[in-house]
Amino acid sequence: MFKLIRHKFNRSSSSQKVTLSFLLVIFLGSLLLSLNSFQVEGSPATYLDHLFMSLSMVCVNGLVVYDLHEIYNIWGQIVSLVLIQIGGLGIVTVIALTMNVLHKKISLKEQYTLQNALNRNTNIEFMPFLRSVYRFTFILESLGALIFMIDFIPLFGWKKGIFNSVFLSVSAFCNAGFVNFDANSLVNFKFQPNVYVPIMVLVIIGGIGFSVWFEIQERTLRYLTDRPRSLRLAFKRFSTHGQIVLISTAVLLVTGALIFWLFERTNPLTLESFSLMDQLGHSFFHSTSWRTSGFSLLDYSYTYDVTLLFTMAFMLIGGSPGGTAGGIKVTSIAMILLLFRSELKGHQEVTYRKRSFPSSIVRKAFVITLFYIVLFIIGFVLLLITHPDLNTFHLMFETVAAISTTGLSMGITDNVSTWGHVILMVLMFIGRLGPITILMSIHPKPSKEIQYAKADIILG
Repeated sequence: MFKLIRHKFNRSSSSQKVTLSFLLVIFLGSLLLSLNSFQVEGSPATYLDHLFMSLSMVCVNGLVVYDLHEIYNIWGQIVSLVLIQIGGLGIVTVIALTMNVLHKKISLKEQYTLQNALNRNTNIEFMPFLRSVYRFTFILESLGALIFMIDFIPLFGWKKGIFNSVFLSVSAFCNAGFVNFDANSLVNFKFQPNVYVPIMVLVIIGGIGFSVWFEIQERTLRYLTDRPRSLRLAFKRFSTHGQIVLISTAVLLVTGALIFWLFERTNPLTLESFSLMDQLGHSFFHSTSWRTSGFSLLDYSYTYDVTLLFTMAFMLIGGSPGGTAGGIKVTSIAMILLLFRSELKGHQEVTYRKRSFPSSIVRKAFVITLFYIVLFIIGFVLLLITHPDLNTFHLMFETVAAISTTGLSMGITDNVSTWGHVILMVLMFIGRLGPITILMSIHPKPSKEIQYAKADIILG
């Protein structure tokens, strides 16, 4: 039986392998978490609750039916931490690194699977790149944990303080949005920038993509070693992908913070009583959290509806490809905006800084965006049908949070029915894997392209 399963797995396409790997880890995680030895005494959680929690962890979403500390003991929280780490980096990359450590050769087909899992467009020097990803991840998570220990050890004690610091650091870098302590999440630290600023930095680094950060590292080293040092020359040949990701991320962070501050600075239930520095700090934190992680320093049920509307838009955009964030991705949105600019100027090609993009990339950006929009509509309609008694706006927010793997909630996750939890789980899973992986899993072999006669249609 095992040989048959292994044979069919080996014959699967790379997209199918990624999908099956995620399903397997989610299922195994739910079985472990459902064991009594991993739960607190008297835990009210059912198996469906554990399955929901496991899927949310592996998909680094953050939506929960119970707070972690309410249903899981220290062993259950350790399992949760492992699931979040695997989900952030991808189960396929974990398998690959294990094989490399055991000195087992990885075939070209397996390398292509890994390349697909990490959204990398080349398999040149793949294992050194993969080792760098893990080294970079664990260094950043360790530094984050050390910073959190400064506040958490005096607050929770040595053992719990160290573990909570590690848990929060991993959760932040993986853009998961989970915490394993008080039900108020990070609200109790809303006036402690020494806690929420490191979270914000870890979220940005994790969500911006490994390739971009390695490119930043390379350019920085070039700047430090060049004689004479020239910042302009060191970063002159930054890749087009890196430029678009960094510019888009910076624009979204600043724009989101400005929007949050403008609308919430007069809200007596959120920012009105804060000092200007605290208002700006919270604004940048939530602008960061909107698109990727789902951490919050306040209760979103108190924010204005216009703020929630922009929050949903930013959640859908998401982070960057090749990192730990979800959503449509900033590169796809940038590609659509560049196409719009090209149409306004009457250009035949989509260009950026004297470079043109192939039509296949533009089509792919449209497919990804359309997929998420259709998925949102279907999920939202299903939740409306199954929950006519719940607030429509809250259901819309929950739908976007699920498909974007952001995990922000209006506090209704534990109030939805069993069918509602199933709908949210499907949305989280598809949102984490992305449309291309899902579509390729369903139809792995491209059909033979046939040239048909040209047709015309009137638009506008």
